[in-house]
Amino acid sequence: MKRLSLVSALCSAFVLSAAPAQAASPPSPNVKLGAVVETVLNLLEPHGDGDPEAEPPEPNQTDQLDQLGELERELENLLRVESTAYCLTGTMASGKQVYEGAAAMNGVPLGSKYRIVNGPEAGKIYTIEDRISHSSEFDIAYPGDCEAAIEYGRRIIKIEPVS
Repeated sequence: MKRLSLVSALCSAFVLSAAPAQAASPPSPNVKLGAVVETVLNLLEPHGDGDPEAEPPEPNQTDQLDQLGELERELENLLRVESTAYCLTGTMASGKQVYEGAAAMNGVPLGSKYRIVNGPEAGKIYTIEDRISHSSEFDIAYPGDCEAAIEYGRRIIKIEPVS
């Protein structure tokens, strides 16, 4: 119903604007209302902008929306942390000996796993086996390799929990 009244109003405005200045003259024969109505209807076609009468999206659009929703969920799980590395050996808070693939982090259960999303260790999964005393939020173990730990330095990275 909204469309009909909008089309009617637009057509009336178009006819009035196309008419000569004298009110007594008939509308110009060059004005083709069919084309005007068709143009207005094309402009009113739903384009997925929340119109309740809009048709469902094409299958490929649905796939894209699903992928976007999945990406949004993944982004919600990302943590931005300050990361360092350590080269000490010995026993970690979990009771295990320091090993490559272990990390230290406070506030999460020991045994939690996190994947690094960016930086030089991107894609690697670390198991939280230790706690951090200060100055970092995610500390990667490089047991006995102090040169690698120094080279890693201090950086901001993004990590995500792995179930």
